[in-house]
Amino acid sequence: MIKREERAKAYYQQGVASYKKSEYDRAVADLSRAIEADPNYPEAYYHRGSAYDSRGEYERAITDYTRAIELNPQNDRAYYQRGVIYSEKDKYARAVSDFTRAIEINPDYIDAYFRIIYCHIKLGHHEAAAEAFKQVLRIRPDYAEAYCSLGSTYAILGRHKEAVEVLKQAIRLKPGYVEAYSSLGSSYLALGQYSEAMDAFKQAIRLKPDYANAHCSLGTAYLELGRYKEAVNTFKQAIRIEPDSAEAHCNLGTVYFKLRRDCDAMKAFKQAIRLKPDYAKAHYLLGSTYAVLGQHEDAVNSFRQAIRLNPDYAEAHYNLGVAYMILGNNSMALDEYKILKDLNKDLANSLFNLLYE
Repeated sequence: MIKREERAKAYYQQGVASYKKSEYDRAVADLSRAIEADPNYPEAYYHRGSAYDSRGEYERAITDYTRAIELNPQNDRAYYQRGVIYSEKDKYARAVSDFTRAIEINPDYIDAYFRIIYCHIKLGHHEAAAEAFKQVLRIRPDYAEAYCSLGSTYAILGRHKEAVEVLKQAIRLKPGYVEAYSSLGSSYLALGQYSEAMDAFKQAIRLKPDYANAHCSLGTAYLELGRYKEAVNTFKQAIRIEPDSAEAHCNLGTVYFKLRRDCDAMKAFKQAIRLKPDYAKAHYLLGSTYAVLGQHEDAVNSFRQAIRLNPDYAEAHYNLGVAYMILGNNSMALDEYKILKDLNKDLANSLFNLLYE
C-alpha cells in the first residue's frame, strides 16, 4: 500500500507539472489531493495558492499562502506572492509588511524590493523608497534605471544635489538615457543651475527631438537665464509637438508677460486654462496680466479662481488684496491680509504697509 507521504508527493508533483503548463484547474485538483493526503504539506499549499492566484481567486490564494507561511515561516516566496495580491488590492501597508518579511528571509530578493518601492511610493513614503532603491543597487550596481528612479525619488524629497549625482551615474552606465538627462535637467533647475539644466535638456532633445517635456523645460531654463527670444521659440516648439500642453502655453505666456506683450500673454494663459481648467498658476498669471492692463475687476475674478483651486496660494492672496485696494475695497483687502499672516508673513507685512501707508 502506498504511504500517505508518497501519495501526497506524487499528487504534488503532478500539480506542479500542471501549473507549469498553465493547466490551473488540474493543478488545483492535484494539489488539493496532495493536501488531503498530507494536511501539513507547505509547498502544496504554496503552489495551490499560486494556481488560485492565476485563476483570479485571490482570497483563496491568500488563504493558501497564509497556511504555507504557518507551516514554513521561512517561505519567502509565499510572503512575496501574498504581498503582490495585497498591493494589487491597494492594501499597501499589508503588502509592505509581507515584502519586508520576504526580504528579511532573502536579502537579495530584488523583485521584493521593486514591489516594496511601488508600495512605499503609493503610501507617500519616499524616504523608504529611496532606501529600497539603494538595496536594489547593492544587488545590481550596474542598473541604470534604478539610479534614474533613485534620482527622481531624491528630487521628490527635495534632495536635488544627491539626485544630480545618481542621475549622472545613470547616464555613465547608459549614455543614451533620455529620461535621465531630462530628470538631471529638472534637478539643475531646482538648484538654480540654469546653464547646466539647459545643457542636460539639450542632450535629451538631441536623443529624442520630439520630447515635448524636454523642450518645455529647456524653455524654462532660457526664461530663468533671461534669454527670452530663445524661450519663446522653445515653448512654441513644445506646443507644436504637444498642442494640448497647458504647461507649455502657460510658460509661453510667462515669457510674453515679461516682454510686456500683454495681449499675447493673456491669449496664452487663457489657452492654458481652456486645456486645464483647474490650473491655478495660469489663473493667477492671467489675473496678473489683467492687473497690469488696469482691468482690476477681471484681475479679482482670476485671483479668486486661483485661490479657489489652491487656497494656500500666498501670491494670489497678496495680489487679490492689492486689486481690492485699487478698487477701493479696503475691507476685503484687510481680509486677505489676515489670511496672508498664516501663509507668508513677508507678503502680509507688505500688504499691511500698502493698506496703512
